[in-house]
This record gives sequence, C-alpha cells and structure tokens, in this order.
Amino acid sequence: MLAAVLARAVTSLRLRALDLGDRALGRGDRLVPPRRLRGFAGDSDFVATGDELLGLARAHGGLSAGSRVLDVGCGIGRLARTLIGRLDPAAGGAYVGFDPVASAVAWCAARYPAHFRFVHADLRNDLYNPDGAVAATDYRFPVHDGWATLVVATSVFTHLDRAEVDRYLDETRRAMAPGARALLTFFLLDDDSRAALAGGRARQPFAETAGEQAVADPEVTMAAVAHDRASVLEELEGLGLEVAAVHVGTWRGGAGLSYQDLVVARAPA
Repeated sequence: MLAAVLARAVTSLRLRALDLGDRALGRGDRLVPPRRLRGFAGDSDFVATGDELLGLARAHGGLSAGSRVLDVGCGIGRLARTLIGRLDPAAGGAYVGFDPVASAVAWCAARYPAHFRFVHADLRNDLYNPDGAVAATDYRFPVHDGWATLVVATSVFTHLDRAEVDRYLDETRRAMAPGARALLTFFLLDDDSRAALAGGRARQPFAETAGEQAVADPEVTMAAVAHDRASVLEELEGLGLEVAAVHVGTWRGGAGLSYQDLVVARAPA
C-alpha cells in the first residue's frame, strides 16, 4: 500500500514538472488538459484520439454544424475539443457531455462556450468512481427525449456490465431524434474475436469468453468488459434502431477502423 502511494506521488510530481515545462515553452493549449489530469482517460494520445473520433463522427455520424451531440462518458474533452468551431449554435449546433469523474467535468465546464454543456454524473463504477451515489442501471441521460442527432459513446460499454449496457442502450434510443445516428464502441465477442483470444492474437485478453460477457480482470471487473455481439445487436434492433454497420477493431489482433469495435446505429426518420 505504501509503495503504491509513493509511486502515485512520484508520478504526480513528474507530470506536474512536465506541465510546467510545456507552459514555459509555450506549448499549452487551453482545451488540452495537463498531463496530471489525463491519467484516468487511459494510455491513448489525447489529441490523436480526439482527432480520430472527429473523423468517425464525420464519416459515420453525419456530423454537421447543426448537430446536437450527446457525448456519453465525455471524459476530459477528447471529442469536445475537436467540435469547437464545427458546431454552430446559430444553426442549432450544441453539445452535452456527461462523465462520472468530477474533476474532468469541472475542468471542461470552465473552458468551453455556452453551447457546450458538461454534466457530472455521480455514477458508481469500480474503476472510475467506486463511491458514486447512483447506479448506472438507474441513470437517465441529461437530455430531453429526442434531443440528440448524434450520440457518441466510445470506451463506455467496455466498462459496463450487461445490465448497465442495456440501460445505456435504452437511454441512447430515448435521446435520439428521428434519423439520428449513434456511434458505440465495444469489445464484441463473436466467432472471430473468440478465435483470436483463444489463439493469443488479441491485444486485449479476456477470460471465460463462452458466455454473453467476459472481463479482463476479476478484481476490477469494469476495467475491460466484452459483450456478446449477437445479443448486443438484437438489443439495438429490439429498441427500434437499425444497425447500419459493424466495424471490427484492431484489439482483435488484425486490421480495423479503430481499436475497439464500432457499431453504427440509426433511428428511423
């Protein structure tokens, strides 16, 4: 325990020193968070990942100046940063993001214009917010019915168990306007990914993949969760959404559009 505390302290001091160096060299960007605040968002490059999400939103989400974007699990603004200058409030463009990490939401809320709204969702999650007050299965997304023309949920369902996934899919459907699209990423369990896992080719390991859900770490179950592809797609279709495309991810050990599997869903017009 003491060793872990000391390691975190050393890491914090190192990141703060790097942040000071960035400011001294004029490398600061108002919408790129300091290194010390990026740790909970994973190991990916903040700017590069945001730019990738923008590309997916444009190519597969119908993003336009008038889009109303709901960012599920917005983190510290990876997608939001790329939408500055692209969402035009005069054309109806707006953004709502929510996340269980209070410091991330507060950081973003202090930096974005009025047509960007950030909401702290005090959700229980054993990885990001273990003491949260609200179960994900009870959470209502912070938008009115039919508000969103584009819902983006990246690296969200990969940290939820199946009951929570079902709730979030139901809320995604409720939030979608007629003709809206949703970009949802998963670790999907199917014949291809199960074979990659069994053969040691997958970049993200999971155990006990025969069922509808598998976890990578039994001690921190929400660290990485995979879900059965057929049941996820059936749930979406049962909600009245068209599954427009499924793009497999590079996590399986081969080529892919992105690291995680991407499901593109569309609401009827």
